[in-house]
Amino acid sequence: MKRYFKPVAKASAAQPSLGALKAQKGSAAATPASRSEAERNGGMAERDVGMAGRDGGMPERDEGMADGLNAGGEGAGERETTGGAKRVTEDPPEEDLSAAACIEEDLLIGGRTSEREPADEQQGGERREQREQTEQREQRHSGDQSEQRRSAKGSEPPQEEASAHQEPLRIMSWNANSLLLRLRHNRAELVGFICKHDPDVIAIQEVRMAAAGRKGAPLNQSELKDDTKQAREERQFLQHALASAPFSHYRVWWSLAPTKYAGTAMLLKRSLLSSLSSVSFSLDASAITVGGEQRKQQRPQHEADGRAILLDFPSLRLLNTYVPNNGFAKNSPSFPRRREWDDRIRRFLTSDAARSKPLIWLGDLNVSATEDDVTDPQFFRTATNGEPAIDPGDRGQPGFSINERTRFAETMKSADLLDAYRHLHPTKDMQAGFTWSGNPVGRYRGKRMRVDYFCVSKDLLPRVTACDIHGRGFEGEGFLGSDHCPITITLRPS
Repeated sequence: MKRYFKPVAKASAAQPSLGALKAQKGSAAATPASRSEAERNGGMAERDVGMAGRDGGMPERDEGMADGLNAGGEGAGERETTGGAKRVTEDPPEEDLSAAACIEEDLLIGGRTSEREPADEQQGGERREQREQTEQREQRHSGDQSEQRRSAKGSEPPQEEASAHQEPLRIMSWNANSLLLRLRHNRAELVGFICKHDPDVIAIQEVRMAAAGRKGAPLNQSELKDDTKQAREERQFLQHALASAPFSHYRVWWSLAPTKYAGTAMLLKRSLLSSLSSVSFSLDASAITVGGEQRKQQRPQHEADGRAILLDFPSLRLLNTYVPNNGFAKNSPSFPRRREWDDRIRRFLTSDAARSKPLIWLGDLNVSATEDDVTDPQFFRTATNGEPAIDPGDRGQPGFSINERTRFAETMKSADLLDAYRHLHPTKDMQAGFTWSGNPVGRYRGKRMRVDYFCVSKDLLPRVTACDIHGRGFEGEGFLGSDHCPITITLRPS
């Protein structure tokens, strides 16, 4: 027995129902005229059935789309099922005109421009009206899609603008406290920040990804470890994330430690690659003079634990460093390690090679230069963790000890460097003047320090137009999941 599908458009009052047709056909009192009328009506109904089998597919797909986008929500029309066939019992739900729905519908219905015209004049009018409404809806959909594409383009860094200059003008620095974790758990925030500020260079400290190299073999600190299943999975995840926008607009360099510790990375916009003179990974001044050659080496020299990357441009150099922590303990090896690092960085920054052009020393420098760079100077001055250091100058919070601050000041003076943030923001800012925030639970709650810097050559200072800290308060606002917040600097073209 044939089943009749009720069309989406409301049937004309003159059209008989299926029950009426059966009654007319089986009635013993029916006249030849009435049988002829029933046959004509039945023929019309059968034509409608055929049309429902062809044209009715469209509203069923639209209903399926509406159900998928608004499952369980208002406006989803109820349906009855008889023998496996759907039968609409209410008016179709209102269309979802959101951009996502428009894209979904375009994939499903593929740009219809016409509908089959029924023979019946009254139903033809209703069909034409439905077709006009469909065309109007598709025009709105097309407009929504165009707007979405414009918005999507606007959410990515404007590459045309970036290519207008031949040197980095907007630079971001951030201690990620594990780039892998940030991309797993805070990717949306990070992507939003990068799209908003559109940095030409992204300098990252504390990458915390192990360097490549099998046990007993030389390390390749420029490559991610991949000799175990977990390492391969993590490498693939990181590479997949960096292959999508906005990271895909950047070339990445790594300097990694043997284990998931320390490490740095530099990301440079691809539009500026032609202006890059060299990349080096060592605080050996000779790496600058032979920088162009060093890029061709398979295994360039790196600092221990991957703590430095230098990008050399015709008009300036960018040195990204992750300075070792000074430590607390009485006999900790951290004290001599930090003294050695401070001496090494001072010799590098004061070398003739390093001073041959303007330089920006940036990153997590693990020092708070003055009392204005900590929220509670007395707390940090007397902080302890176990037996205090033998040298009184090493006592206190790492980064705020007398010895660290003294060595930092001497390096800045001898290298003719100035603190860009403090130059532009000379007064203490208790809300947004710190880049590191202590654990919100325990004795470090509300305790914050400024340990991330842009230290610029004096002759570069006139070009600095802005230097900002993007975190606020001790609840981690703007920290993108890390215990450090991003900082940025903006230069005017040379």
